[in-house]
Amino acid sequence: MTSAKSVGDMGWSVALGAAQVLLAAAYGLFGLMKATQPLDQLSVMMAWIPDFPPAFVRGLGAIEVVGAIGLILPALTRIKPGLTVIAALCIVIHQLCAIGLHADHGCDESPSAQ
Repeated sequence: MTSAKSVGDMGWSVALGAAQVLLAAAYGLFGLMKATQPLDQLSVMMAWIPDFPPAFVRGLGAIEVVGAIGLILPALTRIKPGLTVIAALCIVIHQLCAIGLHADHGCDESPSAQ
């Protein structure tokens, strides 16, 4: 018979795994967009794009893709799973910088709405 504590732990593990997959999917998709799509198409969706050099935008996309991989791969392969925690902390730092960028540039509207 399974104890209540182990059932609760399993529930948290499933929730954590689901959150990892969803966050990695979002970061991976947005990172791929920034790394591969033409910048004029991106600027329609993201008002801050024209304010930065193309290398910055492409680099940011690459960083997001690597962060997405870092959220999934170490835990999935069970090789150095502690790297997942480091990837998650780096994503938190990335988000804090994004908040600052959006606050500084007033990027709450798309370019077409300005």
